[in-house]
Amino acid sequence: MRALGTLVLLLGVAKLAYVQSNTPQQSDSVRPVVVANIYDGDTFTILVDGKQKQRVRFLGVDTPEINRPHCEAERALARKAKQFVVSRIRNAQQVTLKNIDTKADKYGRWLARVYVDGDDLAAALIAAKLGRTYQGGKRQSWCE
Repeated sequence: MRALGTLVLLLGVAKLAYVQSNTPQQSDSVRPVVVANIYDGDTFTILVDGKQKQRVRFLGVDTPEINRPHCEAERALARKAKQFVVSRIRNAQQVTLKNIDTKADKYGRWLARVYVDGDDLAAALIAAKLGRTYQGGKRQSWCE
């Protein structure tokens, strides 16, 4: 009977460890960041602790692909979206991440809400018609 109790306890600990390791490491904290590089309209690289580089994907928005566009219209809009982000960040007093998910996505990126001087960058991209609302899943084509 004692062995059964020990087994149940061990299974419970193993389940807890599994759940914790597979739960996104999301933080409600606010983190001011230094932007090292802007990849495209919805991804940039930050410096973590002043030296380690980490890519970040903006939550809430999808912008056209700059690396492998499917048509010329997507390529042109991707360049505009990137330039919009470059301009906003270059002129910013502060870039802040919120709702940070540090458990990397399939591309090794953190996911976070990005704010530039207090303004939601995803909302600004959408308002400028340079991005679309995106909550994950299959992306819509930019070439239709």
